[in-house]
Amino acid sequence: IIQTATEKEITTICIGKPHLNIFQIIMRTAIFNQLLRNLATKELDLVILS
Repeated sequence: IIQTATEKEITTICIGKPHLNIFQIIMRTAIFNQLLRNLATKELDLVILS
């Protein structure tokens, strides 16, 4: 996601709020945290839609 946004000079990324159970939330937290860390190093905004 970050690579494509950078290549295409995108400034805002919008994602939908996931509908997960507690187990899925625990398992996917690391992926989301990695996305946030990478976004912090770029000029990209993240919008989470519910």
